[in-house]
Amino acid sequence: MGEDERRDAFLRLKLDIKAASMLCQSDELFSRFVRNELLLSPDPDIQRFIESAREERISTLNMLGVAGNMVLASIFLFFGILFVTPLVTGFTDLGFLHDFFARILSIMQQGTSSQPLAVVEDAIISFTLIFSALYLVRYSSKLLKSKVVQS
Repeated sequence: MGEDERRDAFLRLKLDIKAASMLCQSDELFSRFVRNELLLSPDPDIQRFIESAREERISTLNMLGVAGNMVLASIFLFFGILFVTPLVTGFTDLGFLHDFFARILSIMQQGTSSQPLAVVEDAIISFTLIFSALYLVRYSSKLLKSKVVQS
């Protein structure tokens, strides 16, 4: 099918839709017939055509979910960077790490622990938070791109 034939077929379809729309406005019985035969049709081809013509929108609830994901991602990223700072700067002294975590999130106990364990805990927490933040940003991006949820 060539470009001109496609355009002509589409223009005929468009004129038929306009005529059906005018009939629907003036005749309630025809309007119900169109709704039953087109919109509520079990035919998968008709349903696919109707779905392709529908406008995709993101609902307000969906936008709030995306905004919440972005806020949570920024919090995770902030704390992840906060936790990874001692590792990157080379402060692996147990006393510094202990004070750092006790003041920020109180996750280290007052007792003594081995230095490698504190470094491993710091790395696990920081990378988990950073990867969680990146996942939330990726998820929100996919949600905005797909526009799955209709309002």
